[in-house]
Amino acid sequence: MQQPSTHYLSILFLSAVAWTLLCICTGAMEIAPECFPEGHRILHHAYRSIHFDSLELQEKAIQDMICDHSLPQGWYRFMIENKPAEMPTKCIEMNKCGTQAPIWLSLQSDSLPRPGERKALTACGTWQFFSGSTKDCCLFQIPISVRHCGKFLVYLLQPTQGCMGYCAEEKFQIPALHPVVAPELLGSQVYLKCTFTSPTSNWATGYTVIWSRLSTSNVKEQLHHDTTVQAFSYVEMDGINFRLGDTYTGLRLKVFCTVTVFRWDSPDHHTLPEESDGFYAGIKDSIVHHLAHVQFVSPSFVPFFVKCPESQFGIVFVPESLKIAEDGKEHILTILSTIPITCLAEDDICKITLQLSTQISDNLLGRTPNIALSTCHVDLEQRPCRENSCGKATLAVRAVNDFVENGNLISYITAKPVQPSKSLWHDYKPMDVKVTVQDLPTGYCYSFTDPHIITFDGWHYNNYMVGTFVLYKSLSRLFEVHVRQWDCASHHIAIACNCGVVALEENDIVVVDMCNRQFLETKSQVIIQNIRASSQQNVKIMKSYGGKKITILFHSGAFVRADLNDWGMSLTVRAPSSDFNRTRGLCGTFDRNSQNDFHRADGSSLPSHQNSTMEENFIEAWR
Repeated sequence: MQQPSTHYLSILFLSAVAWTLLCICTGAMEIAPECFPEGHRILHHAYRSIHFDSLELQEKAIQDMICDHSLPQGWYRFMIENKPAEMPTKCIEMNKCGTQAPIWLSLQSDSLPRPGERKALTACGTWQFFSGSTKDCCLFQIPISVRHCGKFLVYLLQPTQGCMGYCAEEKFQIPALHPVVAPELLGSQVYLKCTFTSPTSNWATGYTVIWSRLSTSNVKEQLHHDTTVQAFSYVEMDGINFRLGDTYTGLRLKVFCTVTVFRWDSPDHHTLPEESDGFYAGIKDSIVHHLAHVQFVSPSFVPFFVKCPESQFGIVFVPESLKIAEDGKEHILTILSTIPITCLAEDDICKITLQLSTQISDNLLGRTPNIALSTCHVDLEQRPCRENSCGKATLAVRAVNDFVENGNLISYITAKPVQPSKSLWHDYKPMDVKVTVQDLPTGYCYSFTDPHIITFDGWHYNNYMVGTFVLYKSLSRLFEVHVRQWDCASHHIAIACNCGVVALEENDIVVVDMCNRQFLETKSQVIIQNIRASSQQNVKIMKSYGGKKITILFHSGAFVRADLNDWGMSLTVRAPSSDFNRTRGLCGTFDRNSQNDFHRADGSSLPSHQNSTMEENFIEAWR
């Protein structure tokens, strides 16, 4: 028997080292015993090659013929001239592979195992009874098993029935192809292009490219087969086999290309297939969160953010999700097209317009979405494709404060192409964006009669001091409420009452004043001022009960209500959820913790509510 060469022993050594490193790196990854160097033997005789003609051996050196009838049963790996080899999977002519009846691997409708997998397959022996007769490619059948060890295959072989031999063909080794699917605009049509690395080789090579997508049963279905000598392949997005936004049970159905290489002198023998990552052809949503100095949308105003009409269009899939809170922050929604935007004619505007709408979950049909969009339509205009984007548009999303503690609410943003000019966009339904809005509390603070104060967090105390005090100051925006208290009792008891209130939000100042005359002789005055005369007024004044109840409603949703009496007024102040944990003043800190409502001007807590001195210090801090 031929002795293994030094080069062959080096390969064995490097293989052992590689497997040792693989075990260390993969940790718990299980490797079949037959994949280790000691788990299989090597069949490396050059005569086993499918290109070796056995006729000369039969005439001159019949003793050198390959006969595997005495081959011990076990796992084997093939090598030819110290190069990796595998059993051929196509019928081999008689008198090849150093024998008369060559044995090859029949796959029929099956395939070779995937990495790590083992399969039971059938080996076939070719035979022709006499010259001129039809050959039988599978006259002899031998059950074998094949294990894919990642970089090579091993075979569980058994002795043959006679002087037959297992064939081998040199594995056509090339570098990784790295196929990638990307869209491309050719003329006025959109195509998907599969590109891959073109290997340098001593042989003339070709490529087989199979285009596929996941079926509704989650199985890949082949849609197009291409044979080419170029390192790329195209398929048209025809709206039939390759459609925009294919989905099933909420999952995006992606397109794949699988590439194999073959030699022109042996077109039936291919390399192992390499598959691209899945490509989703459609519109993707990406959410970018950022803080912005914005105000809450009050239902009483027409703000910059428009509440779009509800839409029953579309199917609810498992979408990109967004979690936001009723805290006044805006979020930027970026809409990307992963395919080029086409034009119907040369003078057309090359864009797709998407109509946007908001809708509520099906089980909450009695409620309205509490999200607002900065626009109800966006244009995706044509631009060169880069970084998986061929069109881009942005809009702002934020939660609308409903001033009701009703738990978290799920809404959806839907998009629909408006009058698409291309059949590719017809009946296309982009994935919805799921928006979960976290409910935050709305705060109420009261200062009534002489005056008793109840903070946003429910703490009770009294303020008998005369003067002007900060009742409520927001840290999230320019908003303050100041109250003036005067002496409203006899000369024997020191009691104060509210006689005036001033509220400021951004550009608007509103004053309700009863401090202008003597006690019990005064009448209220309402004054509205703008810091910047050219700016729009964003405040509403509502009066009821013959002018005895005055409500000042601000753009943010905050309000100040004054209930007027002969002696002065009682006040109610509402803080929107955007001010949660962001307030200072006599109304406390609005964080659902009444124990820290007494605080200094810098926000630091005063030690105790029970100490009257601390209470006085707290009130004085906000004079």
